[in-house]
Amino acid sequence: MDLLEKSKSGRRHPWELARYEVVKSLINTHIKNYSGKKILDLGCGDLFFLNKFSEDKTDTDFYAVDTAFDEEYIKSEGVVSHIKLFNSLSNLPNEDLFFDIVFLMDVVEHIENDVTFLENLKNNSFITEKTIILITVPAYQKLFCYHDHFLGHYRRYTNSTIENVTKKAGFKTLTKGYFFTSLLLPRFIEVIKENAGKKNKIRGTRLTQWNKNNLTTQSIKKMLLFDFKIGQILKKIGINTPGLSNYLLCKIRA
Repeated sequence: MDLLEKSKSGRRHPWELARYEVVKSLINTHIKNYSGKKILDLGCGDLFFLNKFSEDKTDTDFYAVDTAFDEEYIKSEGVVSHIKLFNSLSNLPNEDLFFDIVFLMDVVEHIENDVTFLENLKNNSFITEKTIILITVPAYQKLFCYHDHFLGHYRRYTNSTIENVTKKAGFKTLTKGYFFTSLLLPRFIEVIKENAGKKNKIRGTRLTQWNKNNLTTQSIKKMLLFDFKIGQILKKIGINTPGLSNYLLCKIRA
């Protein structure tokens, strides 16, 4: 979760819970054994994803970088966490550090010059030809709305546009697609209302305001995961379904 979206209630939005399962499923198709692996979550937010992802991986090194971390947060969280925290890539240790996986989840849309950002990432010594980069970004510029403005997004993407960005930066695509088709219509309606001036611009997002009970949360999460699984089945037979978010996995182009 983006630190701007951190829920005051402490309850997790079903979208965030479902996205965790989606990302885990996508990376597990490429990595079968995490023993000895080094993993970076760049733009990690409040550490929800990496804390959960690392629960059953005792022989794996985890690193988290977010520019929103201050020194006090790093010291306090670092005491209780097995994840190494940094507020800049330049602060990562210089010893022989090579990442097997880099997560960039809902980060690239925050960067004004996305190609340069990814080029600079690629040129770091800890990124090798074996490193898998997993990117998620919001989908479809026509769905750009106040929610995006609030979070500091510069743009939304299609599968083609995010792939073009990564190609220009020197990466090759392993796989790409969309997820959460069922959320497209609600967002489309939201944009129409907003453009018509019928929707109040509330300070915050649904992630910060989520206060439903666990039954409701888990039910929606299961619906979203069913949505994703259907999309993956259709993808295997050549049918690519749209969705509210994009994913793309890539490596350095040799």
